[in-house]
Amino acid sequence: MTELRHAPIRTVSGPEATGTRRAPIRPPTSPPPPRPAVTSSLAPPTREPRVRIPGSLRISAWLWIAGFGAGLYALVVAAADVDGWHRALREQARADQPEASVQLLRSGVDLTILLAVAGSGVLIAVSALFLVRTLRPGPVARWLLTATGVLTLAVVVVDQGLVEGSADAARTGFLVQGGLVVLALLALFSRSSRTWFREHAD
Repeated sequence: MTELRHAPIRTVSGPEATGTRRAPIRPPTSPPPPRPAVTSSLAPPTREPRVRIPGSLRISAWLWIAGFGAGLYALVVAAADVDGWHRALREQARADQPEASVQLLRSGVDLTILLAVAGSGVLIAVSALFLVRTLRPGPVARWLLTATGVLTLAVVVVDQGLVEGSADAARTGFLVQGGLVVLALLALFSRSSRTWFREHAD
């Protein structure tokens, strides 16, 4: 009889026994380069806080704006009746200087009307500019606005006298403008407004 020879049994151990593959070994990675140091000593930009305006100063601003409107209304009404305005001024000038020639009176009246309209318009524009600057921190614009307010009152007195006898609506407009400017100046120098200007003097 032939003898059966058994082949040697091979034992498997390790990953091959479980059927899994060994993961490949990755080379070590180098760390990222360090961030450069910040050499600037400047602080990052910050948003400026909104300046809170006191109520008295807001009231003063609205009074100024209403005064601008009254002054512009008076100028428009007076310019709409420029012939009557010119005639009234010419009669007044003839009564004051009866020996003056007609040409001289006409030239003087034309110049008076031009100065009145231009002066009032320029004062309104300059006052509006100073008003915008006054609502920002800083005391200089307040005094400039005050100076233009006092000058506006003087011009209002002259203008309402010039339109007397020609356009009553224009005269009323100038008077209203003067009253609003006075109230605006009082509110501008109220206690809370002065305290706000002192706090923002720098």
